[in-house]
Amino acid sequence: MDSSRFAPAERAGDRGAVLAASLMLPLAGLALHLLGARRALRLFAGDLRCEGRSAPRAAEQVARAVERAGREYSLYPADCLVRSLVLAWLLRRRGIAAEFRLGARTLTGRFEAHAWVEHGGVPLGEDADVARIFDAFEYPGSATPRPR
Repeated sequence: MDSSRFAPAERAGDRGAVLAASLMLPLAGLALHLLGARRALRLFAGDLRCEGRSAPRAAEQVARAVERAGREYSLYPADCLVRSLVLAWLLRRRGIAAEFRLGARTLTGRFEAHAWVEHGGVPLGEDADVARIFDAFEYPGSATPRPR
């Protein structure tokens, strides 16, 4: 990876997160195809809710690194599910609290689903109202349902 493509303000840790995400995005996509969604979720997102330290700034930096890796470096087309799996995995590896979320909605008669990761109840790399737009599925160990 050419280090000149990074903004001068980016630190080595940010470059490391972009590199890790670039490697993990195709692996997560492959895991989804070979293992199926349930096993890939367990592998990458663990129990879907990772208890860890509160580090909003670091969590946002990792989210930006995953987004950048998917946009600029990955050969695999990374959709929201793949990006969220990788983001949850990277945050868990760094000991940062994260919650993997899945939601759905119907819009003009069409079913739509979306995956995202939250840190302290705040969506990472998403619009702040994503949890209002998509009804998040509740599962054992997930956060308390949020009012709409």
